[in-house]
Amino acid sequence: MLRGTIEVAETFSDGQIGSPKTRSSRRVIPMSESLRKILETHRSRSIQKDSEDLVFTTPTGTPLSSKNLYNRVLAPACDRIKEPRVSWHPFRHAHATLLAESGESMKTAQALLGHSDLETTLNVYMHALPASQRRAVERVSEVMFSIVLELGENEQKGHDFAAFAAFCRADTRAPFFAPLKLASMKDSLRSSFPRSRKSSANFCSKRVSSPLRCQCWKRRWQV
Repeated sequence: MLRGTIEVAETFSDGQIGSPKTRSSRRVIPMSESLRKILETHRSRSIQKDSEDLVFTTPTGTPLSSKNLYNRVLAPACDRIKEPRVSWHPFRHAHATLLAESGESMKTAQALLGHSDLETTLNVYMHALPASQRRAVERVSEVMFSIVLELGENEQKGHDFAAFAAFCRADTRAPFFAPLKLASMKDSLRSSFPRSRKSSANFCSKRVSSPLRCQCWKRRWQV
């Protein structure tokens, strides 16, 4: 309690106290302030307060059974909130996922979970949340639509060039155009883009598979 940490030095499974499986499993975990207050309150009400005593026990002072605790506490709690029943292990998955959601590094998650292999933390315990995927899509959408608005403002200055710039920025096969601003893109394209109507049409027909293709055939790019 004084250090605000939890030391994982022993395990309890099937009525037996043993050692952690790996060297990484033996670890010291920082304790949040809210958890520390809860444990201090629990300790003040507990009969067993010695440093070697168990924190959570049965009324007779023996270790808690994970199976009994599941049947008497966790399963009924899931039923009350009308959610599918889960075991204790998915809480480790939830913890790893929430660590990633809060912006913590994978190495931090690996250390807290006690994994010896980083791939286990990333590929097994961390999961993509639907809300996170939606946020990612919205962020990309904001970037893309800001480009469209920028091109729309410059449409009066050259319709053909604006359409070609939109194509280059949207086409994943031309990533070298993406970082360029409109002002510098025009200079960059002047020396490399085909001049003649025939060569322009051939160039565009090989690259464009969208409505922009119609514009390519009708008029010459003004660059």
